[in-house]
Amino acid sequence: MFSGDIPDFFNNFKQLYSLGLQHNQFSGSIPKSIGECKNLAMLSFSMNKLNGRIPREIFMATGLIYMNLSQNVLRGPLPSDVSSLQQITSLDINLLSGNLSSSLGNCIGLKKLSPARNKFTGAIPKSIGNLASLERLDLSSNNLTNQIPEELGKFRPLEFSRISAGNLSEETMNSAALTKILQDD
Repeated sequence: MFSGDIPDFFNNFKQLYSLGLQHNQFSGSIPKSIGECKNLAMLSFSMNKLNGRIPREIFMATGLIYMNLSQNVLRGPLPSDVSSLQQITSLDINLLSGNLSSSLGNCIGLKKLSPARNKFTGAIPKSIGNLASLERLDLSSNNLTNQIPEELGKFRPLEFSRISAGNLSEETMNSAALTKILQDD
């Protein structure tokens, strides 16, 4: 098991395709130089002790198809720069706060979206309805409010969904959009 800070030297690894540093004791912040790895497709820093904000520079690695930053102690909002990850198919994050970024709707390749166990507030973005490839959605353990947007009803039934979230009302949980998301063919 490794510990300490992750060195910020990834600008020397421009051909790096996959970086898995999960299940360690790394602390400190996510290195900004990760964004210089233009061929990076898979990134997992899950199950560490990384803290601070997700650096905007990480989203310059626009070829990412898998990113797992869960089970760390990251803080702050999800940067709107996430919209540059149009090829991403799986995104796992946790302990972030603020509004759930509407720019997620631009990540059109997403199949799995798991912003569970965060401190997101406000409404579920309507733009998530743009994610036609979405199969798995987990919005649980947040403080989301208002109703489940009708746009989510555009999905074919999801393989897995967990939408229980903070301040959603019973009326919201019985919405037509939710019924459409959960129904079987």
